[in-house]
Amino acid sequence: MKVEPERSKKTLDEIMARQPGVVWPHLDLVELESLPGRRDPGPIESHLKAFLRVCPECPDAYRHFEFVQDPELIRQGARNLRRSFERRNTPLDLPGWPILWALEGRSGLDPAELRSRVRGDLKRIESWPFRPLPEFLAVYRHASELLSDSALLEALDAKVAKSAPHSRLMLSIVQARWSRENPRPGRDAPPEEQKRHREKESQAEAEWRRGWPGDCGFVQNDWMRIASMARGDNRANVEEVISAADKILRCREEFPDAGVSWPPVQTGLAELYVKYGVRLEEVPKLLDAGLEAVEKQEKYRITLELIPAELRATAIDNRELTFQRTQQIRADYLIASDRLGEARAVIEQELARIEANRPRSNGPPHDQARFRLQPSEWLQRLARVAEKENRVEDALALYRSSLKGLPKQALASAILPPVASVKQCYLNHGGTERGWLEWATAAAGPEPPRLTPAPVRFEIPLPDFSITDLGQWTWTLQGLKGKGTFVNLWATWCGPCLAEHPEIQRLHELAKEHPNLQVLTVSVDANPMLVTTYLKKKNYTFPVIHAPVLAAKLFPWVGLPTSFLVNGHGWRSGLYPFAAGEQSVQRTLADLIEAATARSRE
Repeated sequence: MKVEPERSKKTLDEIMARQPGVVWPHLDLVELESLPGRRDPGPIESHLKAFLRVCPECPDAYRHFEFVQDPELIRQGARNLRRSFERRNTPLDLPGWPILWALEGRSGLDPAELRSRVRGDLKRIESWPFRPLPEFLAVYRHASELLSDSALLEALDAKVAKSAPHSRLMLSIVQARWSRENPRPGRDAPPEEQKRHREKESQAEAEWRRGWPGDCGFVQNDWMRIASMARGDNRANVEEVISAADKILRCREEFPDAGVSWPPVQTGLAELYVKYGVRLEEVPKLLDAGLEAVEKQEKYRITLELIPAELRATAIDNRELTFQRTQQIRADYLIASDRLGEARAVIEQELARIEANRPRSNGPPHDQARFRLQPSEWLQRLARVAEKENRVEDALALYRSSLKGLPKQALASAILPPVASVKQCYLNHGGTERGWLEWATAAAGPEPPRLTPAPVRFEIPLPDFSITDLGQWTWTLQGLKGKGTFVNLWATWCGPCLAEHPEIQRLHELAKEHPNLQVLTVSVDANPMLVTTYLKKKNYTFPVIHAPVLAAKLFPWVGLPTSFLVNGHGWRSGLYPFAAGEQSVQRTLADLIEAATARSRE
């Protein structure tokens, strides 16, 4: 509904036209009409009335009554919902009691009668066998406000402290009480007052941590603090990093639907492990898990056409941001693991991606400025590769190119970490403090450098294999020999992989015109049916092998998507920088033609 609203609305209307007794679509349509920028009471009330004629006591309908204006519908809704709760009499309806009380207040019920009902409802709730459900706090807080009776909250405090002193409900009660007794200073409060409040809050949190050491809320706070430190110039100790990593993974496994984060926790963990040089063997699977997580998080994200126009410009593409972060971590991991050729391929691919998105010359100035600065961090990574290969002159040239577009003041102070690292390399290789600014400002120029991709080298023989693709064609190592083959590893949960498929389909069609060229893709999905369904939906015809185990044998990938070439002798290249756009397709086609007859390294 929120991804393809017009198609969904048409489908639901057709269902209800054919089967008028099917009323659940009315609630879906109410959700659509309740989105910001729409919220027209007319359609909302019409759909709710149609639904309630058949299911008057269904609590789900009453979550949407905040947008209802019809007095009679409000009164009827309040009667229906009370009848439903009293008949069902179950803790499952606990979150709905504040909704009922608010509805009865809007229905014109006498305030004294409402207060009497609320007290009666609390007696009903207290008659249930006690379980420390988190919803209790919201129910009692709402009742306390309606009745102007703070003793209700105090009684709940005492009951939970006696029956479930270490529960999450008790922690919520303690934190809520502390917040009432220590209100946060306003924005205009003096800095000293705000500082005192922060210090007092920190002391209180330290005490709460001792009472609830495994609480996932505190674990999440610790994780965010350490992840923030890792992205900055500060460093936590390795033991603290590992401890925070283990705890956040435990909480994510225990409460997989507790919430979302950007970047995904798995992506952040991979970044920490690379930065601190620990658990590097876990980085590849974490990067893939991060891409899978962001796809799940964003899969049903509301489409931009349902967002008010003034908010669309601020919408963030978390998929693209996660992929950019993944590529950065991927390159850093490969550099740390001395897989320098593959690191260079990732860097070249990202520089090509930036070039492919070059803004128009008459475009907005901020787009031009952003384009000039985008290559900087990738050039610095390329310089680190050159340093590791003892190509000092190339490293210095790349480092200096990475400074293009930075203001002279930033270069002079060298406080920013990227500038500081360049300056350190300059000083380590014969530079001087006096000559630094002149050397650094010599990089000034309107355009980022254009780099020539490294030649493809075939250095690893592929293992023998025989496997059938989804079209029932058998692929073997012998079948690859004598041809140039483009191989791509992907998964349906990998958004960046799917973004490459139009170009891979195009490459496949071009390769069919050459008898000694071919394209082969390898899916690492857990369920092959997902792959078959996806290919049919997109009308892709490139060959696909569903073979997670074989994929790992063919290439030890670090994050998807991964591409490589195989020459006519059955030897593979390192990571191949395949990128979007016709230029990349043509370059790959040329490399494939050469690969068909290329010699392997003996």
